[in-house]
Amino acid sequence: MMKRKFWIILGVVTVIHGLINLYIGLGDDEAYHWVWSNHLALSYYDHPPMVAYIIWFFTRIFGTSFFTVHLGALVCVTLFIMIVYEWAKEMFSWREALWAATIVLFIPIFFVGGTVTVPDAPLGLFWVLTLWWVYRALKESKSHYWYLSGVAIGLSSLSKYNGLILPGLIFLYLIFSREHRFWLFRKEPYIALLIMLIIFSPVIVWNYQHHWLSFQFQFLSRHRGGLSFVRFLQFIGAQFSYLAPLAFVYACLGFYRLAKIGFGKKRWEYQYLFLTSFPLVLLFALNSFVSRSFKPHWPALGYIGGILGGVSAGGLTRKERNFLKINFLVCILLIGITVGQAFYPFLPIPSKQDITNDLYGWDKVSQAINEIERELPKPIFLLTDRYQNGAHLSFATRKGVYTFRPRRLSQFDFWQDIETLKGKDAIYITHNRYFKDPNDIYIFQKIELLREIKLVRGGREMRTFYLYYCQNFEGLK
Repeated sequence: MMKRKFWIILGVVTVIHGLINLYIGLGDDEAYHWVWSNHLALSYYDHPPMVAYIIWFFTRIFGTSFFTVHLGALVCVTLFIMIVYEWAKEMFSWREALWAATIVLFIPIFFVGGTVTVPDAPLGLFWVLTLWWVYRALKESKSHYWYLSGVAIGLSSLSKYNGLILPGLIFLYLIFSREHRFWLFRKEPYIALLIMLIIFSPVIVWNYQHHWLSFQFQFLSRHRGGLSFVRFLQFIGAQFSYLAPLAFVYACLGFYRLAKIGFGKKRWEYQYLFLTSFPLVLLFALNSFVSRSFKPHWPALGYIGGILGGVSAGGLTRKERNFLKINFLVCILLIGITVGQAFYPFLPIPSKQDITNDLYGWDKVSQAINEIERELPKPIFLLTDRYQNGAHLSFATRKGVYTFRPRRLSQFDFWQDIETLKGKDAIYITHNRYFKDPNDIYIFQKIELLREIKLVRGGREMRTFYLYYCQNFEGLK
């Protein structure tokens, strides 16, 4: 009965994800990663290459559309929830696995993850696969699970740099575990680490070829910002919204239960869950003090251990089940508001702060560009100042777009040569959310505003796109 309920719930949610993916547009990062998929490489400036490979795979098989770009996220999140369920079932019981997997499935950040193909989608899949296989290696003392976990860690690191934290969490457990510390003196964990490094090696090679720029950006430059307690408070507040308030509280309760039972009663399963989950949350909480560009979703995978601990150690009493049912209602409400806003803007959010506007308007811009090109005396190139705009324009027009912005690198800078454009005319595209006058960035003989395109949603003017005709490009200011 429990197994049947799980498959019904997962099937219904998968269908809902599929229907959303049919009609919703691409987010900024998703469009950016689609551009990557048209320039396959060993790695990229912003992230490792897995997300580009996934988008390339589905769009080459099924053609390019909103749905096929979203499809990678749908597949990854569905498999992710299946693994959480199977892992919890092995550790505890069918009943606890059903509750744990369903709680994770309806947490907003994981639910929305089924509609947006970004590096976090494959990261989450291979992250829980790693922890499941290491758990099996510890429980069954079988070497091949260590080697499989090495493959999974490699694939998680090939998805996002966060995957590099996984070996540290696993070795942290082995150091603290009396029961399994002997593995530190066995070859299997180190062979797994070697397998991981081999799989991750394309990223190392790419960084070597490009003066370690990605490593510098992800591990150093973006985390400079000075101490700020305000950012830490923002981080805590964001956890309530990204996980839903009750789910966040329940996960924190789960961490307490894991520590109490794991270290108090010497239960290794609970120690394992705690030491491979809570330190991740703690790491990014501390990071928010110093990083000027911390992201609230970075510690999300750490809460899975807290959820599993909460469910298994709490015994799912009637009072606790009622609490979780209320949590489901809150999560469904938050998901409904988020998805509803993406389709019809009913919330009184200022238009410049409503990120759902990023999903719309680019088809109208593409149509206007085609009309302008037919009227111009000679060929032009498409130009913008932000990689997000360049990505959307590339998807909408299916044309190459040049994106130059002084002092801000993006992957576009590795594909384009500014010298080849000198003397040519361009159409420069921007919009009022991040408006940048082309006169402030570029040197052209003449720049004139040709057209303004209004994006209207829900009867309100949400965004204005500006198209400039720029003649005789001379370079950057």
